[in-house]
Amino acid sequence: MRRFRFLAGAAAVAVLVAMSPAAPARATDSGASAGSNAAPGAAPRLLGTLSTADIARHDRARKPDVVESTATVAAGTSCVTTAPGSKERALGAVSSCTRLTPTVRTKRVSRAADPCDIGQSGYWIYTRSGSCFKDFEGEYWLLDDRGRIIGTAEFLASGSMTLSPGRATFTEHLTVTVTDTDRQVLALNIAMDAACTGACSMADANPWDGMVTLVEGASASGTVTYAASPSAGTQTNIQTSYHMFVVALGAIPIQPNYNWSNPWNVRCDNSLAVSGTTGCVYAAVRAQLVLPLSQYRAAAATYAFAQIYLIDHWGAEDSPLRRQADTAIANSNRRATCETPLDPFIPFDDSVVVDDSCDEYPFAATQQGGTTGSFCADIVALQEADGLWYFYEARADKPVDFNEPCVRGHVPLGENESAGGKVGSLPQSERVIDNEAYTVAIT
Repeated sequence: MRRFRFLAGAAAVAVLVAMSPAAPARATDSGASAGSNAAPGAAPRLLGTLSTADIARHDRARKPDVVESTATVAAGTSCVTTAPGSKERALGAVSSCTRLTPTVRTKRVSRAADPCDIGQSGYWIYTRSGSCFKDFEGEYWLLDDRGRIIGTAEFLASGSMTLSPGRATFTEHLTVTVTDTDRQVLALNIAMDAACTGACSMADANPWDGMVTLVEGASASGTVTYAASPSAGTQTNIQTSYHMFVVALGAIPIQPNYNWSNPWNVRCDNSLAVSGTTGCVYAAVRAQLVLPLSQYRAAAATYAFAQIYLIDHWGAEDSPLRRQADTAIANSNRRATCETPLDPFIPFDDSVVVDDSCDEYPFAATQQGGTTGSFCADIVALQEADGLWYFYEARADKPVDFNEPCVRGHVPLGENESAGGKVGSLPQSERVIDNEAYTVAIT
């Protein structure tokens, strides 16, 4: 990629004035043109600036990364009669009870992260590509014929799921740990299995084989694998669920003591996001296109200008973009914005922007793209000696009023193409299907 030549302070303004392109006339004759209506020697209008602090403030103003959901997790007590001749009956217990107590709220984490690393005990935590239920508290106790507790034990259950945006299979690591016992319940025998709904199957639903005996402080863990099988051109919503058998050492398990389900579905599609592939995500967590300013430079600065300064602030949480998967429509959108005969984009000379090119936002490959270029704000973003990005009005005959629905940025071709490649990879990396909403984060 060719490097952007920075122009500092007054030098940038002077060169920008000197190289201001001729502006086409507002006429139906695409061949008619007229010069800029700026006064000779007039400085271009400064529209605003952008610093890392501005980005941080704007980012904090976005919808929080962690949001609480109204989805609930079932919690309750399950009691069964002890079997005649069992160890529990010998202790005087006529029933045994189990309770798993997850917090009824869920949390969503929109940034890429390991959900179990950032999760709180008792919560379901979600990212686009994974989830975690962490340290759900479980209790086991024995009751005599008068309903009195004569023995107790406690345990924790956790699960960490990793989805595969580019594969039909995904895995979940499940763990149970006994945290407390007493003289009557010296250990617990625990078995566990998982299940899934929708176009989903499991080769082995058990994270470990059979019942395992766990004394205080001991754990059992293992991994289960889910396989999605949506038909070509379709999607399936998969709900995972879990069943536990928990009994005192020497007791006889009759049925699962506790069953619970994942509050949110996994969405798996076949060829909707990327042709010829199947992949899975939590669609309830909106995809996010992250574009570091340090890497994508003038392209990222141009998008930041549109988000911060223009009325629609496309790409923010409350104004997301939606993918346009039809490449023919996307190409038509780009031509409408950058090559409209009534108001074509006119590049600057290399002395202002090296390898100048038209970078449109909203992107051509979105449902919001394709606005005729004459309605867009034409700007040039220049990083100056103080490290700030300065946004200038590119044409004096086309004043920016900040109510424009789109922007056409004068961006070096290499930076334009680099950012475009990142946009193009989003359907694969985040499994974004046609018309699905996503946000854009300039960092």
